[in-house]
Amino acid sequence: MGVVPPAERAVAGIFDAGYNIGPPVRTVTEPVYGWLLNHILSFQLPAFRYTLLFLGILIFIVVLELGKRRFWCRNLCPLGALLGWFAAVPPLGLKVIKDGCSGCGTCVPACRMGAIEGTGEMSIRSRDCILCYDCKDVCEDVVIGHAMTQPVEESVGPVLALSRRQVLLSAGGGLLLPLTVGPAARPDPMPQYIIR
Repeated sequence: MGVVPPAERAVAGIFDAGYNIGPPVRTVTEPVYGWLLNHILSFQLPAFRYTLLFLGILIFIVVLELGKRRFWCRNLCPLGALLGWFAAVPPLGLKVIKDGCSGCGTCVPACRMGAIEGTGEMSIRSRDCILCYDCKDVCEDVVIGHAMTQPVEESVGPVLALSRRQVLLSAGGGLLLPLTVGPAARPDPMPQYIIR
Protein backbone atom coordinates (compact mmCIF):
# COMPACT_ATOMS: atom_id res chain seq x y z
CA MET A 1 0.00 0.00 0.00
CA GLY A 2 2.91 2.35 0.49
CA VAL A 3 4.83 1.45 -2.67
CA VAL A 4 2.44 0.24 -5.39
CA PRO A 5 -0.05 3.16 -5.55
CA PRO A 6 2.63 5.91 -5.72
CA ALA A 7 4.60 3.90 -8.28
CA GLU A 8 1.52 3.41 -10.43
CA ARG A 9 0.60 7.08 -10.17
CA ALA A 10 4.13 8.03 -11.23
CA VAL A 11 3.96 5.72 -14.27
CA ALA A 12 0.52 7.09 -15.17
CA GLY A 13 1.83 10.65 -14.86
CA ILE A 14 4.67 9.91 -17.27
CA PHE A 15 2.34 8.38 -19.87
CA ASP A 16 -0.25 11.16 -19.38
CA ALA A 17 2.46 13.71 -20.13
CA GLY A 18 3.38 11.77 -23.27
CA TYR A 19 -0.26 11.69 -24.28
CA ASN A 20 -0.60 15.44 -23.83
CA ILE A 21 2.47 16.18 -25.96
CA GLY A 22 0.76 15.01 -29.09
CA PRO A 23 0.69 12.47 -31.90
CA PRO A 24 4.40 11.86 -32.50
CA VAL A 25 4.99 10.80 -28.90
CA ARG A 26 1.48 9.44 -28.36
CA THR A 27 1.90 6.82 -31.08
CA VAL A 28 4.82 5.33 -29.15
CA THR A 29 3.58 5.69 -25.57
CA GLU A 30 -0.04 4.56 -25.96
CA PRO A 31 0.69 0.94 -27.04
CA VAL A 32 3.23 0.58 -24.21
CA TYR A 33 0.79 2.12 -21.72
CA GLY A 34 -2.02 -0.16 -22.93
CA TRP A 35 0.16 -3.23 -22.45
CA LEU A 36 1.20 -2.09 -18.94
CA LEU A 37 -2.42 -1.38 -18.05
CA ASN A 38 -3.54 -4.85 -19.17
CA HIS A 39 -0.68 -6.87 -17.71
CA ILE A 40 1.11 -5.05 -14.87
CA LEU A 41 -0.68 -1.98 -13.54
CA SER A 42 -3.73 -2.43 -11.31
CA PHE A 43 -5.63 0.82 -11.02
CA GLN A 44 -8.95 -0.75 -10.08
CA LEU A 45 -7.96 -2.48 -6.82
CA PRO A 46 -10.24 -1.05 -4.10
CA ALA A 47 -7.74 -1.91 -1.36
CA PHE A 48 -5.56 1.01 -2.44
CA ARG A 49 -8.31 3.55 -1.81
CA TYR A 50 -7.58 3.47 1.92
CA THR A 51 -3.82 4.03 1.76
CA LEU A 52 -3.99 7.34 3.64
CA LEU A 53 -6.27 5.83 6.27
CA PHE A 54 -3.87 2.95 6.93
CA LEU A 55 -0.90 5.32 6.94
CA GLY A 56 -2.71 7.46 9.50
CA ILE A 57 -3.41 4.43 11.69
CA LEU A 58 0.26 3.41 11.47
CA ILE A 59 1.44 6.89 12.45
CA PHE A 60 -1.08 6.94 15.32
CA ILE A 61 0.25 3.62 16.64
CA VAL A 62 3.86 4.83 16.39
CA VAL A 63 2.96 7.97 18.36
CA LEU A 64 1.27 5.83 21.02
CA GLU A 65 4.39 3.63 21.17
CA LEU A 66 6.52 6.73 21.80
CA GLY A 67 4.26 7.68 24.69
CA LYS A 68 4.08 4.26 26.34
CA ARG A 69 6.39 1.32 25.77
CA ARG A 70 4.88 -1.55 23.72
CA PHE A 71 1.45 0.15 23.72
CA TRP A 72 0.22 -1.90 20.74
CA CYS A 73 1.24 -5.25 22.24
CA ARG A 74 -0.11 -4.45 25.69
CA ASN A 75 -3.43 -2.81 24.81
CA LEU A 76 -4.53 -3.20 21.19
CA CYS A 77 -3.07 -6.36 19.63
CA PRO A 78 -5.84 -8.95 19.07
CA LEU A 79 -3.34 -11.79 18.95
CA GLY A 80 -1.91 -10.70 22.29
CA ALA A 81 -5.40 -10.71 23.80
CA LEU A 82 -6.04 -14.22 22.49
CA LEU A 83 -2.71 -15.48 23.81
CA GLY A 84 -3.45 -13.78 27.13
CA TRP A 85 -6.52 -15.99 27.56
CA PHE A 86 -4.44 -19.14 27.12
CA ALA A 87 -1.64 -17.79 29.33
CA ALA A 88 -3.92 -17.16 32.31
CA VAL A 89 -2.79 -20.46 33.85
CA PRO A 90 0.62 -21.17 32.28
CA PRO A 91 2.36 -24.49 32.89
CA LEU A 92 5.79 -22.82 33.04
CA GLY A 93 5.05 -19.17 33.80
CA LEU A 94 7.40 -16.91 35.72
CA LYS A 95 6.67 -16.03 39.33
CA VAL A 96 8.30 -14.19 42.19
CA ILE A 97 9.24 -16.32 45.20
CA LYS A 98 7.81 -14.30 48.08
CA ASP A 99 10.22 -15.49 50.77
CA GLY A 100 13.39 -13.98 49.30
CA CYS A 101 11.98 -10.88 47.56
CA SER A 102 13.09 -7.65 49.19
CA GLY A 103 10.65 -5.54 47.11
CA CYS A 104 13.41 -3.38 45.63
CA GLY A 105 11.41 -2.95 42.40
CA THR A 106 14.30 -3.23 39.93
CA CYS A 107 12.29 -5.76 37.94
CA VAL A 108 9.34 -3.41 37.33
CA PRO A 109 10.98 -1.03 34.82
CA ALA A 110 12.81 -3.94 33.18
CA CYS A 111 9.55 -5.69 32.24
CA ARG A 112 8.76 -4.71 28.66
CA MET A 113 5.10 -5.72 29.00
CA GLY A 114 4.44 -4.11 32.38
CA ALA A 115 3.45 -7.49 33.81
CA ILE A 116 5.10 -6.99 37.21
CA GLU A 117 3.11 -5.16 39.85
CA GLY A 118 3.25 -4.58 43.57
CA THR A 119 4.98 -2.31 46.03
CA GLY A 120 6.24 -4.58 48.81
CA GLU A 121 5.52 -7.99 47.37
CA MET A 122 6.04 -8.23 43.64
CA SER A 123 3.86 -10.45 41.48
CA ILE A 124 3.88 -11.27 37.77
CA ARG A 125 0.61 -11.28 35.80
CA SER A 126 0.91 -14.41 33.70
CA ARG A 127 -1.56 -13.24 31.04
CA ASP A 128 0.76 -10.31 30.20
CA CYS A 129 4.14 -12.03 30.60
CA ILE A 130 5.85 -12.99 27.32
CA LEU A 131 8.73 -14.85 29.02
CA CYS A 132 11.43 -12.43 27.84
CA TYR A 133 13.39 -13.02 31.09
CA ASP A 134 14.42 -9.37 31.35
CA CYS A 135 13.15 -9.29 34.93
CA LYS A 136 15.14 -12.42 35.81
CA ASP A 137 18.33 -10.84 34.48
CA VAL A 138 18.02 -7.71 36.64
CA CYS A 139 16.65 -9.33 39.81
CA GLU A 140 19.20 -8.69 42.56
CA ASP A 141 17.59 -11.16 44.97
CA VAL A 142 17.47 -14.00 42.38
CA VAL A 143 13.86 -14.83 43.31
CA ILE A 144 12.25 -14.89 39.86
CA GLY A 145 11.82 -18.31 38.28
CA HIS A 146 9.35 -20.66 36.69
CA ALA A 147 6.19 -21.54 38.58
CA MET A 148 7.00 -25.25 38.67
CA THR A 149 10.60 -24.87 39.88
CA GLN A 150 12.44 -22.75 42.39
CA PRO A 151 14.94 -20.28 40.90
CA VAL A 152 18.53 -21.40 41.16
CA GLU A 153 21.78 -19.50 41.33
CA GLU A 154 23.63 -19.26 38.04
CA SER A 155 26.70 -20.92 39.52
CA VAL A 156 24.89 -24.16 40.45
CA GLY A 157 25.39 -25.68 37.00
CA PRO A 158 23.46 -26.40 33.84
CA VAL A 159 19.69 -26.47 34.04
CA LEU A 160 19.50 -29.64 31.92
CA ALA A 161 22.08 -32.08 33.28
CA LEU A 162 22.51 -35.01 30.90
CA SER A 163 24.93 -37.87 31.26
CA ARG A 164 27.28 -38.78 28.43
CA ARG A 165 25.15 -41.84 27.61
CA GLN A 166 21.96 -39.73 27.33
CA VAL A 167 23.68 -37.27 24.99
CA LEU A 168 24.98 -40.06 22.75
CA LEU A 169 21.59 -41.81 22.67
CA SER A 170 19.84 -38.54 21.77
CA ALA A 171 22.33 -37.77 19.00
CA GLY A 172 22.08 -41.32 17.62
CA GLY A 173 18.28 -41.19 17.67
CA GLY A 174 18.34 -37.84 15.87
CA LEU A 175 20.58 -39.27 13.16
CA LEU A 176 18.63 -42.51 12.69
CA LEU A 177 15.11 -41.07 12.75
CA PRO A 178 15.25 -39.45 9.27
CA LEU A 179 16.55 -42.72 7.82
CA THR A 180 13.55 -44.64 9.14
CA VAL A 181 10.91 -42.12 8.04
CA GLY A 182 12.42 -41.02 4.72
CA PRO A 183 10.33 -39.53 1.90
CA ALA A 184 7.60 -42.15 2.25
CA ALA A 185 5.49 -39.82 4.35
CA ARG A 186 4.37 -37.97 1.19
CA PRO A 187 3.64 -40.19 -1.81
CA ASP A 188 3.19 -37.42 -4.40
CA PRO A 189 6.32 -35.44 -5.29
CA MET A 190 6.36 -31.82 -4.24
CA PRO A 191 6.56 -29.27 -7.07
CA GLN A 192 9.97 -27.65 -7.27
CA TYR A 193 8.63 -24.09 -7.30
CA ILE A 194 7.02 -24.34 -3.85
CA ILE A 195 9.16 -22.56 -1.29
CA ARG A 196 7.64 -24.02 1.87
